Amino acid sequence: MSPHSVIPVLEFHRLPGSRKSVHWDLGVYTYQGAAQIGRAKAPAMIRMGELGEPKLERLPVLVKLHEVIEAELERGVSPNTVRAKLKNLGTFVSWVDMRQKDLCMQTLRECYLEWCGHMTHRYRVVKDISHEGAYATVAGPAKIIGRALGYINEEPGRALLKCSTMVAPKRHKKVLSTKGDKARQEDLFAFGSALLDICNGLSHDEILRGAHMNLNFRNGSSVYLKGKGKCWISPHGKDEEIEVKQSFVNLRIEAELLIFIAQTGMNLAQVESLRQCQYRWRSDGDELDAIRVYKGRRGGEVVFRCFREYRNHLRRYLDWLTAVGLREEEELMFPFIREFEVLRQCSFSATKSLCARAGVSHVMPGNLRKARINWLLRRSRDPGLTAEQAAHTKETLLQVYEEPHHQSASIEIIRFHKKTDPTIRPPGSGICVGAERGPESIEGIPENAPEPDCISPEGCLFCIHHRDVMSSDYCWKLASHAELKKLELTKFRPPKGEKKHPAQTVISRIQSKLEAISQGSEVRAQWVRDAKDSVRSGVVHPRWEGHVQLIEVL
Repeated sequence: MSPHSVIPVLEFHRLPGSRKSVHWDLGVYTYQGAAQIGRAKAPAMIRMGELGEPKLERLPVLVKLHEVIEAELERGVSPNTVRAKLKNLGTFVSWVDMRQKDLCMQTLRECYLEWCGHMTHRYRVVKDISHEGAYATVAGPAKIIGRALGYINEEPGRALLKCSTMVAPKRHKKVLSTKGDKARQEDLFAFGSALLDICNGLSHDEILRGAHMNLNFRNGSSVYLKGKGKCWISPHGKDEEIEVKQSFVNLRIEAELLIFIAQTGMNLAQVESLRQCQYRWRSDGDELDAIRVYKGRRGGEVVFRCFREYRNHLRRYLDWLTAVGLREEEELMFPFIREFEVLRQCSFSATKSLCARAGVSHVMPGNLRKARINWLLRRSRDPGLTAEQAAHTKETLLQVYEEPHHQSASIEIIRFHKKTDPTIRPPGSGICVGAERGPESIEGIPENAPEPDCISPEGCLFCIHHRDVMSSDYCWKLASHAELKKLELTKFRPPKGEKKHPAQTVISRIQSKLEAISQGSEVRAQWVRDAKDSVRSGVVHPRWEGHVQLIEVL
């Protein structure tokens, strides 16, 4: 029996792709050098015998890896994630081939750890790769290799990496200033407006009209588009077929996909595989509608919420799909077309190119989702609620998606001090010991006295939460405040029958406080005398100096 005949087909049929794409087959890695050649050319060279005889000792390793990856696909891991792991796994096998190492179940762990050391040497010494790039390359296949080796803990990849010389790079979150955050928001709004302009410009009638068109954007720019590629559609389900430019169709679908991600917060892999019959709308209050979809990784339905206004836009998009004859194509929500076949993958090259020509910054799906999550987080100030809306755990939200923001941090610091600091600076002189409980008048407050409201400094003098400060500076503040009120009385011309001016009540309250302080001790009495002398000589406290100067010029 020929050694070639015992090599099983280790393909992954659950990985979506076009009919012309080359399927992933781990069986080719039994041949020395197949990983370096690439999966597109390797099968033909194997059939021609250019790669020699297969190394059958590798077969148990490849079969085990195939089982682990199939299990991940069954569990609902994103196809894009699996492709990335397979690509890095090919890099690992290619390195094994170049080093002429034996790859079997007994040497798999040793080979992987040596490969990690090689990648560590590259970013530390050779410096031909970044730390982040090296870590991503070895961390990709770590989990599947760990499971193949029999690691039974929850994080087999992390457990395996701990045995290597590779360390995870430190993650530095970029702090946005007020100016930087405002500029990013402006870019997001401009990008969203550009996407709407694309959708409105590529209507059914415009697509059928010709092979070129001009797209007008709200920023005043106009971009000339020349259609590429041909496809035949059956508009409105008719028997006749009409030739249109597939680049126009794909551009509209690409823009709609980005809007959908920005509104719902779904990740790209979920959206690409979403079918038109797979989602359900459910009213959720006055502002939001909910889209419920099945998430394999969670093993159940998850809810993605969006603003109700988007429902009408999505309905127009579905009507457009029906009009161009794509509503029934595999029932995909976003059926990209290439060479008469429906694809799921999208590189966003069309919108990138168009936005560059229109002078608009392009935003990728991951950044759209992150911007949406951070906007919701800053608006609600509730990580639990935001995590629920984004279909994440609270830990994932705070560790991965939250971005530091100095304005939000300032608000949180202020709230923290309001809750923990027993003394809060009030509007007037002295200190406040009950800001969280709200203002409350003293017992027996005069009829025309200012009401405490945590806003006016006069009201603080009649609040039960106000406390005096035994210091010369506080006495100076009180005396200066009384002088200000006296100046107000000189400007007051009461009508007949007018009651006592509130300023007189404030002056009496301040004088009683100064009298009580002076009776405490000889030192305090000296504070009060010095404060009154300073005010009589025209030297008022800086806290009230501006107010006094203003009323003097009136």
